[in-house]
Amino acid sequence: SKGPQVFTLEGAEQPYRVLIESMNEGALTLTVDKTILYANQCFARMVKCPLEQMMGTSFRRFLPTEDRATLRSLLKRPGKSGFKIQMHLIAGDGSQMPVQISIRPLARDGSETAAVGMVVTDMTEVRRNEELLRLLSHGLVQAQEAERRRVALELHDNITLLLCAVLVRCHAL
Repeated sequence: SKGPQVFTLEGAEQPYRVLIESMNEGALTLTVDKTILYANQCFARMVKCPLEQMMGTSFRRFLPTEDRATLRSLLKRPGKSGFKIQMHLIAGDGSQMPVQISIRPLARDGSETAAVGMVVTDMTEVRRNEELLRLLSHGLVQAQEAERRRVALELHDNITLLLCAVLVRCHAL
């Protein structure tokens, strides 16, 4: 009486899908030839590219030329536990972003590797903090050196004055 109705079953994959779509890291599934089968919205924001333009394209388009060979060789033998690598991604606007990519093979029917799963973490803030820490450490070292020079000069002046006083008394005696 209400006309055609569509029913969907909500199973265990729904919470998983919500988790992957709401996480703060990029998540991808690639074929072994690096074709993007799936990417979440966070990855699309990272590379500044509409999600619908990514599906079915090569992940290589987001890699600088110098990192393509490195990733290609690692993907040939990822091992069962996968690996992590730090590199840069090229966004749609040409900017580069430092990232850590965690890659793990996804097995089909428990035997043949059909695809790889990736989690991409933006390392921009980490790199910024590392640079700030380097600058602060450098400033601290410079301040310590300046203080050492000041103390050395003060000791030199005081010892010189004391020695001159001793010398004058020795001559007087």
